[in-house]
Amino acid sequence: MLIDFKYALRMLLKAPGFTIIAVITLAIGIGANTAIFSVVNAVLLKPLPYPAPDQLVAVGAQDTRERSTDLNSLSFPDFADFRSQAKSFQSLAVHRNTNLALTGRGAAQSLRAQEVSGEFFDVLGVKPMLGHGFTRAEEVADEPTGNLHSGEGEEIMELFRKLNNDGMTIVQVTHSEKNASYGKRIVQLRDGWIV
Repeated sequence: MLIDFKYALRMLLKAPGFTIIAVITLAIGIGANTAIFSVVNAVLLKPLPYPAPDQLVAVGAQDTRERSTDLNSLSFPDFADFRSQAKSFQSLAVHRNTNLALTGRGAAQSLRAQEVSGEFFDVLGVKPMLGHGFTRAEEVADEPTGNLHSGEGEEIMELFRKLNNDGMTIVQVTHSEKNASYGKRIVQLRDGWIV
């Protein structure tokens, strides 16, 4: 065995160009194999980072007029019907990917966001890093009041105030100081941190 190893080493030293190409080829092959396995392991083999990932089920809608097999998020009215009639699930939540424009100071930035229903965090079995999750009773509205007619925006804010005075918790995330003034408690955030 030692004699074979010495012979192989002598042959590699005689042809340095071949040796360099062989070493580079092996390095690229090992690196690519490691990278592919890392992705497959993280995406397919490892369980989801939730307490009971084997109990999570994705339900969606497909447009039969299209040939796509993509699973689309349910509309909120469809989800509400599904939730009220479903008997096979312990708990249900809906989420939808969306893009938002962050405007204000400087150039606008595009942000990826999730629109979620009440009980979303409970379904996943996780707790938010800050504050608390929200419940089905807290699903009230999701309408940017700044995009409405100013009179309608004020009506919505007055409705929120009335609901809050009647005991319902209203969580409003806004950059409008006028809309924030309707609240009894204001928490200011900057770059994701409470200031």
